[in-house]
Amino acid sequence: MKTKKSIINNFTKIFVLFWIVLASYATNAQEIRTVYYSPTDFKKIDNKVEEISGIVYYDNYLWGHNDSGGKTNIYAINPKTGEVSKTKTISACRSNDWEDISQNKESFFIGDFGNNRGNRKDLTIYIVNKKSLYEKSIIPKKITFRYAKQKDFTIRNHKHNFDAEALAYLNDTLWLFSKNWDNHKTYLYKIEAKPGDYTLSPSDSLDVDALITGASFSPDGKTLVLSAYRNYVPCIITIKDFPEGEPFAGTCLKIDMPKTAGIQTEGVCFKDENTVFLSAEKTRIFPQGFFTIPLSDLEGEKTNSEPDFEYEIHRISNNDSNDEILMLFGKENIVGPVSILAYSKKGRLIRKREILEGDTKEKISIKIPSDKKSKWYYLEILSPNGRTVRKVD
Repeated sequence: MKTKKSIINNFTKIFVLFWIVLASYATNAQEIRTVYYSPTDFKKIDNKVEEISGIVYYDNYLWGHNDSGGKTNIYAINPKTGEVSKTKTISACRSNDWEDISQNKESFFIGDFGNNRGNRKDLTIYIVNKKSLYEKSIIPKKITFRYAKQKDFTIRNHKHNFDAEALAYLNDTLWLFSKNWDNHKTYLYKIEAKPGDYTLSPSDSLDVDALITGASFSPDGKTLVLSAYRNYVPCIITIKDFPEGEPFAGTCLKIDMPKTAGIQTEGVCFKDENTVFLSAEKTRIFPQGFFTIPLSDLEGEKTNSEPDFEYEIHRISNNDSNDEILMLFGKENIVGPVSILAYSKKGRLIRKREILEGDTKEKISIKIPSDKKSKWYYLEILSPNGRTVRKVD
């Protein structure tokens, strides 16, 4: 029979063990540092690719494709002009929801696995041999897969964790990063980069607090970049210094881009070890196009620990009329010419204010009528200093 002393000793051991395990989890928990950045080198893409999604850099072109329901084409885009130089049609396949493209030396991998509604049972990755780009007919091989944990296929539009839009290749493996609408994490799935039918279980997860839309490893395989957004405020996540096969164990940096709110970033790829392209599909506020971003910008003096906004914006309710006022203050007096456009959360233009050249204002107010009020707004500010789009909650 156990004595009272032995029971206390056993309880003490269990208690200490519990806290050791808890401390271990806390130590291993991934922390993501956040900085702020404003990209400037943006090029509009030809209207043939308004829903530009995944991108890769190959043979001096930016190769990309449209999103759901488009033609089964991939486009070679001139990275200096944004013009489409070549169009290649992939035969014997469908474009249900093409979301990303990756590559190795021999092949492109095109991910037809977008699953916004959570009810797809035909998730596919097409393998396109690059040599076939110069032949009359391009017929791909296929990878098909399913998620081991998904048992419910009823429609749950944007309310589940079985969507994915990001695909990267490294070391004979395809790395699939989920777009978790429900918990805003991303799950990592690994697939052999060869034809077959697979059932996938996540090997790791990362709490990114965003919706992941694209992925790319650097040419040397030492840096992973993810594109993402949250409430249409774009961001990039860089991960370095990770053990082989475990990118989420590396050093993570999240680069928020609050001055480009309203843009829908869809894909990312490396041009070389030092440069990435970030694609964005057309919205009501921004045209389709891509940013060219030096990696050094994301790690140096061009980032800030806090958003560096030129203007301070306040949202004021008018209780008498039920209207709203968006009040804009500059760090100093606001000197024209300045154009301010207010959009609803769906990108509809509500109001426009013009400050003429030479006019000076301490503050600028924009009245939002009660019948045009929105859950949040985008303010587009055009001035000689450039273009800024701010999200106003």
